[in-house]
Amino acid sequence: MDGGIFSVIEEVLRRGESLTGLLLIFAASVGEYVFPPFPGDTVVLFGAFLAAWASWSSWKVFVATVAGALAGAWIDTVAG
Repeated sequence: MDGGIFSVIEEVLRRGESLTGLLLIFAASVGEYVFPPFPGDTVVLFGAFLAAWASWSSWKVFVATVAGALAGAWIDTVAG
């Protein structure tokens, strides 16, 4: 590992989207609605960055984000 931890992270991210990454974007979007102080927008913005920089599918990132927002809004509605 000549580049260190950052080159390893870059290599993992450039491999393409993974189910784990999309689930993290989904969970961050849900968490933003359920627990407003959580900075879900930051994770969603990073997902948009990955869609452009690492050639992740922009549709998959979009669907994960919107599905998480809808799930979080539904949890808020049921809880309220």
